[in-house]
Amino acid sequence: MNNAQTIIWQFTGQGCQFPHMGKDLINHSIKYQQAWHQCVDICQTLGVDLDFLLDCEDASVIQQTHHSQPLIFAFQYALTSHINDHLPQPNIVIGHSIGEFCAAVYCGLLTLENALKIIISRSKLMSSLPHHETGMMAIKSDYNSVSNAIEKHPSISISTHNAPLQTVVSGPILDLQSLQSSLKLEKIRSILLKVSHGFHSPAMNDIIPAFLESIKKLDLSPSAKSNEIQFLSTSDNLVHDQLDANYWADHITNPVLYWQVVEAILNSAEEASFIEVGPSPVLTKIIKSNTQSHALNAFSHLDLSPTSMQ
Repeated sequence: MNNAQTIIWQFTGQGCQFPHMGKDLINHSIKYQQAWHQCVDICQTLGVDLDFLLDCEDASVIQQTHHSQPLIFAFQYALTSHINDHLPQPNIVIGHSIGEFCAAVYCGLLTLENALKIIISRSKLMSSLPHHETGMMAIKSDYNSVSNAIEKHPSISISTHNAPLQTVVSGPILDLQSLQSSLKLEKIRSILLKVSHGFHSPAMNDIIPAFLESIKKLDLSPSAKSNEIQFLSTSDNLVHDQLDANYWADHITNPVLYWQVVEAILNSAEEASFIEVGPSPVLTKIIKSNTQSHALNAFSHLDLSPTSMQ
């Protein structure tokens, strides 16, 4: 990597987790271990047992939203401590959904304690909503075409735009099935995802008042904002110098505009290297599969740090 490159650290979102992720690092990396135990101690005061989740053999347990979100964050936070000294430092940080929290902590927009308080509040409230009444569906089509397709289905909205032909919608299950039938007639592929709720959509609206109430006393002023690292939001495709309570409320219902953010970076950078910070190289695979530019590179932290997983 050369000095002309823009370095982007991207933090993976929900769905990347697996049992025992990071357990070997606790035994082999002092920095990871120390950062992990910081998260463990804070989570204990908030009613979440991270060590139990780390040791859990049952994948279905850590798939539950109120377990997966703090677990993913703690893994990413500890991982940044482990890789920070030997990977190129980022000019930009981005996060996919829950990944935005670690991105915000890394660049100093959010304290560790406040991040965990917000994550645990949001994830518990999400889990409190009725399960399997709303859902999500991946559609192999572009953003504009999907926008047009859902005009006749007002209860459905775009929740994620992951790639040029990878758009996800959320809404009531029966309405998603109706949309799927319509898409099938047009020979557009779609698949209902195995999720408990319609995330990043108006299906989350009912929890917003309680969420805002739960975090209203937090001081969300930047903790130690780095002037050298930009936080580029996948919630609104804007650079932020502060993230207030309303931002995190909107983050629950807004779509994840991941691909728009990737395109914005590619349009403004002569060369770009994306380094994924997460347990699985989900975003790295998306970029590699959907771009052919010689001025772009995409890596998992595992590609650049062979010893990061023993």
